[in-house]
Amino acid sequence: MNHDIASRLRAAVQAHQAGRLDIATAGYRKILKGDPQHFDARHLLGVAILQSGAPEAALGHLGQAVRLRPDNPEALVNLGNALRESGRPEHAVTAIDRALRVRPTLPQAHYNRALALYQQGDLAGALAAYDQAISLQPGYVEAVFNRGVALQEIKRLDEAQEAFAHVLRLNPDCPYAAGKHCYTRLLCCDWSHFDADRDAVIAGVRAGRRVCDPFSFAGIDDNPETQLCCAKTYATHRFPPAPQPLWRGERYRHDRIRVAYVSADFHDHPAAHLAAGLFERHDRSIFEITAIALGPNRTGALRQRLVSAFDHFLEVGSKSPRAIAETIRAREIDIAVDLMGYTQGSQPEIFALRPAPVQIAFLGQPATTGAPYIDYLIADPFVIPEHHAAYFSEQLVYLPDCYLVCDDLRARPAPDQSRIAAGLPATGFVFCCFNNPYKITPKVFAIWMQLLREVPGSVLWLLADQPRVLANLRAAAQAAGVSPDRLIFAPRIADNERHLARQALADLFLDTLPFNAHTTANEALWMGLPLLTCPGASFASRVAASQLRAIGLPELIATDL
Repeated sequence: MNHDIASRLRAAVQAHQAGRLDIATAGYRKILKGDPQHFDARHLLGVAILQSGAPEAALGHLGQAVRLRPDNPEALVNLGNALRESGRPEHAVTAIDRALRVRPTLPQAHYNRALALYQQGDLAGALAAYDQAISLQPGYVEAVFNRGVALQEIKRLDEAQEAFAHVLRLNPDCPYAAGKHCYTRLLCCDWSHFDADRDAVIAGVRAGRRVCDPFSFAGIDDNPETQLCCAKTYATHRFPPAPQPLWRGERYRHDRIRVAYVSADFHDHPAAHLAAGLFERHDRSIFEITAIALGPNRTGALRQRLVSAFDHFLEVGSKSPRAIAETIRAREIDIAVDLMGYTQGSQPEIFALRPAPVQIAFLGQPATTGAPYIDYLIADPFVIPEHHAAYFSEQLVYLPDCYLVCDDLRARPAPDQSRIAAGLPATGFVFCCFNNPYKITPKVFAIWMQLLREVPGSVLWLLADQPRVLANLRAAAQAAGVSPDRLIFAPRIADNERHLARQALADLFLDTLPFNAHTTANEALWMGLPLLTCPGASFASRVAASQLRAIGLPELIATDL
């Protein structure tokens, strides 16, 4: 390598390491103009383009780098990363496996192989690959963190909790680890450090630190101002607006307004159970409705109903966020509706690319996104009072009565089993709460135990099937002077009609705070099960009360705990 090229390469690499990708890219291109076969410049140009968020554009350069040096493991791993980020995780695994044949002890290869397997839904394979990366590099923080995410998803909660604790021991400032650790403890109903965990996470969020993702934070704090801080920090770090938006002010001239709903939940999922009737009822003389279905292809009766509900149902699960956004732009969608926010399986990167003139958040996440490219949030005057509007980055669109949709074509099945068959006593008052266990807080649980002490023969029926959750709740009941036998645990069942049917066996649903029952409240009320709630300050804490107001039962809304 002559001195001039070596000097240019050093300058480009220094800019690259400093995060100046534009300068680095220009430097690499200048070298390649004189020497198109320069491996380092070609490889690093591909890496810089990949890091700038354009994996498809990076593929050509990284592929050429691999052709120049077929046995270079770093180039093969980076090619795998570009393939994964382009929505081709199976090809990514193939490229990374080539790297591992050259250098089996490369921790980064095992880590990136795990990411690709996770993207394919192979969580067992991903965990094995994370374990291999960590065994080769015990302080590999990213691998330990993402291993915790995978363990949480498959509900190995004890191990997930320890994984996030391990991350914090390795790096107390690891982004989002403190929030994940706190949230995983809530998933376990482990309240041994509840106040300290909550206070530390809230203090970090208020200081503008990257300590918690917005969805987890909704179950930790009830303050809409702090939730806005959390969301803005997360959106700025994880999903910043694209420097070059796909829609740049063009005016479309369509006969009908084109609306696209974007979700990974167009299947047997609570959001789909709520919204199926909404999709079917759009006025087709005014609106042309498209579904952008993220994630793997699905089957089942509800999926088929949803496919029929849309004018166009696009399966885009194998595509990258950019390719999906380009599809939305190419179809000249006028209004793109994000039904997920930051919930599992979401892809906010799509909206960060600004593929549509109007972008709206609805239904999936009861909080602000904190993202400047989400223009509107659909709510109602109760879940977000007007004096709280300043705590939302979006403009608010108020629906009358209640923002939460409800499918009135659902079945209302009769119970298919007796109370005894469901594990309940034949007589006595049945309090119940079918919310996810992470929504239960010590203060709410203490009220429930007081009720059991004051109502002889009553039981509390909860939705839980994790051994750790059952053990912790039974121990908490015992500590409150209530026999653990008065807690009855209902297993999760996949058949939604059977889940609806068993609710008729209960007498009163007791809601949680600060994260209410949402779809769960809707199902209970649909089945005629009264629900007692207490609204707080945040959107997430006011949804059940909004529903009760809409159906004319305000007497079931408590003013305080």
